[in-house]
Amino acid sequence: MKKACLRLGATVGLLLACACSDTNCGGCAGKLAGPFPAQPRVYDGAQVRLNPSALQYVSQNLPVILEALLEDGLNFDLPTSQTSILGVNLTICQTRCPLHVDLLDSAITLVSPDRVSLAAHINVSGTITIDSALGHCDFPLNIHNKPINALVVLMVDNATGFFTFDVADMTIAIESREYDIQCPVVYDWLLELLKDYITSILNSQIGPRINQEVDQLIAEQTCLPCDFYLSGCPAPSACRDGFCQSGGRCLVKPQGLAGRVQLGEMLASVDPGNTAWLDLLITPGQAQPVATQPFVRAEGLELRVIGGSYSDRAACVPEPDPADIPPVGAAPTLNFGPNIPGRGDPYMLGVAIADKYLDHLIYQVWRSGFLCLTVDSYGLDLLSSQTLSLILPSVADLAEGENLPVRLEMHPLRPPNIQIGRGTFRPDGSVDEPILYVFLPSVRLDFWMKLHGRWLMLLSLAQDLEVRLALQFTPDNRVIPILGEDSVRVSNPRLLRYELLAEEPARIQEAIPRLLAIALPQLTGALDEIAIPDLQGFVLQVLSLQGDAKRSGTNFYDFMSIYANLSFSPPAPAPAGAAELLEWDGTRARFAIAPDEELQVRADGGFWSPFRPGPVTEFALPLAAGGRHVLQARTRRIGDYRSLDTIGQRWLLDAARARIVPLTARPEPAGIPPLALPEDGSGAGCAHAVSGGLWLLPALLLRRLRHRR
Repeated sequence: MKKACLRLGATVGLLLACACSDTNCGGCAGKLAGPFPAQPRVYDGAQVRLNPSALQYVSQNLPVILEALLEDGLNFDLPTSQTSILGVNLTICQTRCPLHVDLLDSAITLVSPDRVSLAAHINVSGTITIDSALGHCDFPLNIHNKPINALVVLMVDNATGFFTFDVADMTIAIESREYDIQCPVVYDWLLELLKDYITSILNSQIGPRINQEVDQLIAEQTCLPCDFYLSGCPAPSACRDGFCQSGGRCLVKPQGLAGRVQLGEMLASVDPGNTAWLDLLITPGQAQPVATQPFVRAEGLELRVIGGSYSDRAACVPEPDPADIPPVGAAPTLNFGPNIPGRGDPYMLGVAIADKYLDHLIYQVWRSGFLCLTVDSYGLDLLSSQTLSLILPSVADLAEGENLPVRLEMHPLRPPNIQIGRGTFRPDGSVDEPILYVFLPSVRLDFWMKLHGRWLMLLSLAQDLEVRLALQFTPDNRVIPILGEDSVRVSNPRLLRYELLAEEPARIQEAIPRLLAIALPQLTGALDEIAIPDLQGFVLQVLSLQGDAKRSGTNFYDFMSIYANLSFSPPAPAPAGAAELLEWDGTRARFAIAPDEELQVRADGGFWSPFRPGPVTEFALPLAAGGRHVLQARTRRIGDYRSLDTIGQRWLLDAARARIVPLTARPEPAGIPPLALPEDGSGAGCAHAVSGGLWLLPALLLRRLRHRR
């Protein structure tokens, strides 16, 4: 049952990762029919904080950031202009006038409550051409250490509550002393005499052209495209110049995810009949005005996230008790400080996800029917009457000695909910307090067997499940779901139907964990690590994943928070050494590793175990009886997630022949394909984020659109 339950948590993680991506959220996501409704939404579902140290780091590294963002660099052509001097008609830039801009330095200053001021120095180089009846000339333009200033205004759209921004006109002016006109001597003296006038012409072209194209680029980032929704532009707006406009202004588009996710496609390999879908809105925005919830606070920059999700209630999902439906509206807010709570360490980036939003999201996923599973022997080889008879012998009698198909149906009868824990580990690597508690009350499981062409119900039971989930990270910032030996708790088991079985009720209840261990680990083998979206070349150095704002009288918290520093691809530590499999007796495995290292394992593509330190460590492996299994192990230096050996080792465990065979190939495990996020987001109703956050804003100020061929 571990993987079936945790599939819900992994799905939530994938959806959040999709929403935060800088590229797109294609794959299983499609367009919404129209704007996401005003309800159900959770405001302040997540918060993002950039501390002053992060802003300073971005400012210091802005030239490197722009180089990564702009493939062709900061290049543009001046437009053609005409003028007349003393009766001589001059055409400036009749032939190409290419200019190149190099950013030398920058300084970002925040101005409360909603301004980002950028001051920078640039070099401008290129060629200016002048044509007239006197002839043609061109001369170099080389301007060094030129100051440039811009002001970014952060805003909340009144109609939608979505985050948006604008840029006030940039100030840049060329002075006559900063370049020399080099033309044929016959009229070089004349142009030199009128250099101030020519300079004013150049300034009249360069400044407005830069601002014009910056405005266009901002429109592409913030305005709602006409084809964003299946129904086109929302009334009363109309499509003009590719964007939905009303009253002379474009409508604001969501900067995160707004689309329909086909959840059922994740189960296509094992449950092709699952048609669950979910409409999602996860985008920066807020309900309160900027004066009440400022973007600039305590010398840092903060963004809030609106989270909304909706699905029609699937036929397999009962009408919920109103008391079980989580509320929507405004979530509590976390007051970020300069240091990590409970640790005192400084950080650059903080992200806090509200428990209220997780409850809303997981409720709508449940409502969609995503957890209504139907799997059988045709999709899972281990699910058969022969396998069941190893645990419940009377199944063999019912099957009349044959190996018959078996079907398993799972029906969640009540909404699940999530609680956030402290998220701590013990010195030996075991989970102290999980970061997430996933509660699934009243989960009904039905086992069927196909006998003489008819499906007969063998067993039906209901139980309450609690999954205690820990999370850790790989060196490339993928999130690893961690389950220990006691991470799944079963309570309140109820036998509903078992008339065909000869075993006593108590014996059947004892057998349930073994039954689930056979079937359900195969369901989500491919739901592996969850990737944190790329941040335009930045690498997150995760400092802490923890629960924040503990609720009075409970062990639960209001927020799941990630604290991290930013860096540019820091050199990774040398990976830890290989593990040696000393022994496997069918139920437990013993390994030898270096004394300063720790080890985690998984079997048959299941979830990774918690890390355990060396030099000798042991893991329980309650594998299904008989058959062959693949065991994986990987090591890292104690407490250093960036030293993880992501390749690790693999062994084939042949239970029937009691042998261990080392494996070198690493094929992808069979199971449910992950939610794909391809580079091409065409066809997806997804908004592109503001490219990793703050550092795109300076890029918008300095970048001219690349030459459009």
